Amino acid sequence: MEKHTTIAKALLLYLNAYVHPHHAILVFLPGRAQVEEMKMWLETAIQKPVDIVPWHSAVDLSVIEEAIKRRGQYRQKIYLATDIAEVSITLPDVVFVIDLVLVKRPKVSKDNLATVLHPPLVMQWISKGSIAQRRGRIGRVQQGFYFCLLPSTAVTNLSDHIQPPIENSGIDGLSLQCLQLVSNPVAIFSICYGQPLVESISIAMDTLSNLGCIINRKDPLAVGERTSDVETREKWSRIILEEATNVVHADIDEYEYTFVGRLLQLIPVSPLPGMLVLYGFFTGLESLMILAAAVTSSLSPFSADPLEQKRQTRHNVVGAMEAAENSMRDMCCGMRSDILAVMKAVLLFRVQLAENGESGAAAVRRWCIDRHLSQDKLKSILDLEQHIKYELANFIPVHDVSDPLVLLTQLEKASPIVLVMTNVAFVSQALEVVMEGNTYAKTKETAMGIFVDVAAVPDIHSPSCLRWQEGEIIVPVQLSLMGKKMIASFSTAIASHKQFWLSILLLTYKLMYAVFADDEGEFYVFSVKHFSTERYLETDAATGRGILLFRQKLSAVGRVLRLLQEHQDLYDDEFAEVLQGHELKPLHEAQRDVVTTMSTFFNNVDGLTIDEVEHDEDDLDEVSMISLALHGRS
Repeated sequence: MEKHTTIAKALLLYLNAYVHPHHAILVFLPGRAQVEEMKMWLETAIQKPVDIVPWHSAVDLSVIEEAIKRRGQYRQKIYLATDIAEVSITLPDVVFVIDLVLVKRPKVSKDNLATVLHPPLVMQWISKGSIAQRRGRIGRVQQGFYFCLLPSTAVTNLSDHIQPPIENSGIDGLSLQCLQLVSNPVAIFSICYGQPLVESISIAMDTLSNLGCIINRKDPLAVGERTSDVETREKWSRIILEEATNVVHADIDEYEYTFVGRLLQLIPVSPLPGMLVLYGFFTGLESLMILAAAVTSSLSPFSADPLEQKRQTRHNVVGAMEAAENSMRDMCCGMRSDILAVMKAVLLFRVQLAENGESGAAAVRRWCIDRHLSQDKLKSILDLEQHIKYELANFIPVHDVSDPLVLLTQLEKASPIVLVMTNVAFVSQALEVVMEGNTYAKTKETAMGIFVDVAAVPDIHSPSCLRWQEGEIIVPVQLSLMGKKMIASFSTAIASHKQFWLSILLLTYKLMYAVFADDEGEFYVFSVKHFSTERYLETDAATGRGILLFRQKLSAVGRVLRLLQEHQDLYDDEFAEVLQGHELKPLHEAQRDVVTTMSTFFNNVDGLTIDEVEHDEDDLDEVSMISLALHGRS
């Protein structure tokens, strides 16, 4: 890498000194870090004026399109790009391509659980196919030159094509989609050219089971939990399973997808943020939680990028970051949550669009820039939000609140409940802070995974409204593995461990528990498991009973939703009779019970007994499941 970078810098100095400024240069670099490093070097080492255009996944396409249109008579344009530029928009002014022939792509190691959960970006040689793509970036509009910084003898040893992405990716969502066709995704994967690791498949199925999306067909509860349309796939499932069994020479377990699984199959987000939509139905906060799902499935629109601020002057990056973070703190509804900050930013952006109309585009753009927001990313979140609503509308009636001012009021009022639900959706990624950052002591903020044995640090390149404090819980939405540490961003902080564990006990799909007694009376012990780590929580008798009763209320709401989906053609009075036949309350009444009980729990959390304990005995034989099975259904 160092040798390639040295050669690339020498080429850039030569081309900048001797070629016409109108002839732009495209440099392919392995990753974002190398793009930023090269940019800093160019700003200090290059002699003639240049227009440097960084190009990676965090840069809006509109920024690149604007850069293409710029014409500087004496400023040579230099695009510093990752592999994102291989097959993107045409660059008509590019005459020279400098290719380091390196790329950062995900790489899974079956011996390291952290890499399976969050595949790290690893430096790799590109393929011959990628070289052809990069060479093709010149010659489309005008003739040019391609500099490959790898000897031709070495190029012949490169692979023809890149490794299939499925072999080094998380496959939770893909596995859930496969269940629409066959009763075990292994059956499809086993007959494909590129196959994920067995460990990836195992974790995907474990995650989907923990979320309540799927259930093993051998489970006695499967008949009640499966959806009514499961028979439609049976013909194809038999054929694929038979072929897969012949390939692997072993029996393959079969699964059913549940009502929750079907809901998550339909919406265009991965399972973890998809759970936020379900929680919205549980609480009657459908519109807010659909927005939360869109927000947590997108990149944060808050940015400290100088390109969005002052293009003509040198910009203080540290000052820009601080300003972006202050803007987030103004919007986080009094909570320490990046998610809530972005949700409020999106709603305020909608208000701006409504107030300014089509003729006020400049005013809207100015509003975004002043608050360090990317207008393109805000629009992307809104597009995804509408896509989710569209897909849901074909499955189940949605009480949609369209007025952004009403939603802003709702968000301010319900922010503690929204915070709880976002934490539970991403609880498998939770961290406990073990060290605060201290400039004088030269220590960095560090946390350890609660369910995965890995250290984590905050992403210093991403604005955040919070700072990690020792002893608190951090629940990040975005995690990436770099070396032996996780880089965490887009996070929520929880100071109270009791609140954190209570939220898990209330909303986790399946818990194991038992009731014990000692000299002081009865107490409950619950277990929560993610991946291979199990945590045990002890509560007093009243709290334990209250938790189980609340979970029954959630099950009741889920059953109403399931009936509503199955009987959409009925009039209100006819549907009311169906609910009476199942001894269920109307939806809004059941949702109100859930929200009221949740609020009561968290308003009185200090008076509850919820402690993490050691428990070595295998005696938690009671099951509490948020079941959507309808009584009498077979």
